Amino acid sequence: MLLSRMSPKGARLYATTNPDSPYHWVKTEVLDKANYRRGLCRDLHAITVTLDDNPNLPLEYQERVKRSYTGIFYRRFILGEWVLAEGAIYRDVLTDDTFYNNATRPVGLIHRNGHQEHWVSVDVGTVNAFAALDIYDDGRTVWVERELYWDSRRQGRQKTDSQYADDLVVFVGGIENQRNWPGIIIDPAAAHFRTELINRGFFVTDGKNDVLEGIRKVSSMIGLKKIRIHEQNKNLIGEMHSYSWDDKRAKLGFEEPVKDHDHAPDALRYYVHTRITDWRIAGW
Repeated sequence: MLLSRMSPKGARLYATTNPDSPYHWVKTEVLDKANYRRGLCRDLHAITVTLDDNPNLPLEYQERVKRSYTGIFYRRFILGEWVLAEGAIYRDVLTDDTFYNNATRPVGLIHRNGHQEHWVSVDVGTVNAFAALDIYDDGRTVWVERELYWDSRRQGRQKTDSQYADDLVVFVGGIENQRNWPGIIIDPAAAHFRTELINRGFFVTDGKNDVLEGIRKVSSMIGLKKIRIHEQNKNLIGEMHSYSWDDKRAKLGFEEPVKDHDHAPDALRYYVHTRITDWRIAGW
């Protein structure tokens, strides 16, 4: 459509793009097309420009932006590479010091004045697993303290919304502790469970569910040691290590995680994408 508007002699079209999958149509149908790149008219000229090529950007600003990306996202958005999303998603950022225990937990963190925010983030499943994460945020670091996890396939029994709500009440301290209940961040598709929780007296907000952007934020936060996970969260830790890109879908130009053993990572992603800004990730 744009090319059909370029009728005057010598007309030029200038366009920019962030690198994506090497199977993206812009790469395969435009940038790599021989008739564009090597034709007699040389219709297309493509260049790669990075932050370092802009003399008007202060070095401090460049460093802040670079800190906002890790792994595949760093290679694309900072280095300008068209690279495939493949393998384990958090492989490059999960290290031993991502995890903590009771001895290394900050003193007073889980007490009322030891944190700025307290939320439980939930990925709802009926046939699939149900995962809820008890999260404390001190304004600098997100601490994932406990998990509530029910895998109906493994347990051989499904639970109803009412039963999951009962479990959450116990998880946050019981009905006698209602005045101190944390807020709930929930899978935005789980409208039925949202209603159940509101009727129980919980404050509930929908989580943001942009998968790729949420994964980028979680990856950046872990890489910067701004997410710490208690070693008792066995399901979350196991799923974070196995959480992988769908290689078959990636080769078709679609970037999606494998929809298997992804429930606790999804709960973490809802919290981070909903409550954490890029300003905070970059340390602005």
